[in-house]
Amino acid sequence: MSVDPAIAAMLAQAKSRSAGSIWDVSIETMRTGYRERYRERSAVPCAAVNRRSITVETGSGTIPVVIYTPEEARRPLPLMVYFHGGGFVLGDDAAYERQTSNLAIGCECAVAFVEYRKAPEFKFPTAVDDAISATRHLARRRRELGFDEGRLVVIGDSAGANLAINVASSEIGGKVDLLCLLYPVVDLRPYVGLETPSTSDTTFSTGYGLDFDHMRFFAHQYLPNSMAATDVRASPIVGARSLRQPPTLVFSARNDVLFDQAKEFVGLVQSGSLDIQHIVLEGMIHNFMGHVGISSIASDYFKQICHSLYARIH
Repeated sequence: MSVDPAIAAMLAQAKSRSAGSIWDVSIETMRTGYRERYRERSAVPCAAVNRRSITVETGSGTIPVVIYTPEEARRPLPLMVYFHGGGFVLGDDAAYERQTSNLAIGCECAVAFVEYRKAPEFKFPTAVDDAISATRHLARRRRELGFDEGRLVVIGDSAGANLAINVASSEIGGKVDLLCLLYPVVDLRPYVGLETPSTSDTTFSTGYGLDFDHMRFFAHQYLPNSMAATDVRASPIVGARSLRQPPTLVFSARNDVLFDQAKEFVGLVQSGSLDIQHIVLEGMIHNFMGHVGISSIASDYFKQICHSLYARIH
């Protein structure tokens, strides 16, 4: 599959300075590198955004949530709860600050960035529990926080999309008006040897940003054991036919190990007669939302996603 030339150049540069196997790099070094690269490749916000931090009680401790609101926007704003990617291991507000700001601006909404607890320090299902607790807390406090009580969006990218599905499938899901999944992780079984790798797993196994071996590493860090991958919370595709979730938009990168599982997930959800749309973005690789600063095509897709969300929530 063809890759956007700007992203292909980025991949070539990354290959030239590769540090070797992901299994040989410390978690902290990995997190620092992810944070620096994500911010570096993101676009500088085009307008002013207010940023405030709150804490959320999860039942087993507190987690931070950072709320972004565009200065120039109509009030009250819809609330969008965002769960970041990074294989349940990497990613934080510092990495995503520019992207989250641009999402708030482009969608004219408040974006609550949830700093859920990550693996390997906190294994599955801690991140799932944090995501549900944070959304419940934010939904309950919408009036107090100054947001529109009638419009709630849950969105996530990659591993964060997995958490977003869990939120939408939980008891709080009835309050969610729209679910948006960006290149979602919906099946961890192939990465622990419990399912045969898909065609996209093999076609894009190396050299496209997210390698098959990276997914093996993340699954190993996140799951307490291999059989946990069969839990519907770890692999939502297991229960996709019986999911009850709000109207859903799924955006996939065509050149991504996760492409086939997202496509299969959408088909299974549709077989349950739920409202779900699958939009395939050509030329893109995994994590394209974080490539807006280096690729004009990724930037155009980012705007397309914002436009789609804006049309649904305003």
